[in-house]
Amino acid sequence: MRSLKLFYISIFLISFSCGTDDIQNLGKSDCAVAFSKLLDQAEDDYIALMIQPDSDGNDQSLEACLNRKSYTQAYIVRLQNANDTLNTIAGCTDTEYFNFIGRILDRKQQLEEDMTSTWNRCEEIFGGG
Repeated sequence: MRSLKLFYISIFLISFSCGTDDIQNLGKSDCAVAFSKLLDQAEDDYIALMIQPDSDGNDQSLEACLNRKSYTQAYIVRLQNANDTLNTIAGCTDTEYFNFIGRILDRKQQLEEDMTSTWNRCEEIFGGG
């Protein structure tokens, strides 16, 4: 019983002394930690851009739609560049590498579907051009 208490206390102290990032990154290679941060930052940047209104402060306009289309196209390119970078860096395990490839391909597929269903239809939805 005493050893179980000591075990729980030691786990608590270890988790308290480590930040949440440290705990989430346990067992990951340095390559995986860095590349995951790169992908997370790219996603955060994309989301921040996507909530921006147009120059008049309107988020439901042809201009806003075309801006979002442009941001989506740029993000697809950024993901492709990340994929190319992953192919040239060393240090990730095979599992990490394939997980990243899957994550990139899945996100690119989602974005390409968004392009087809929404962003390529800006003029149709909002008129003009």
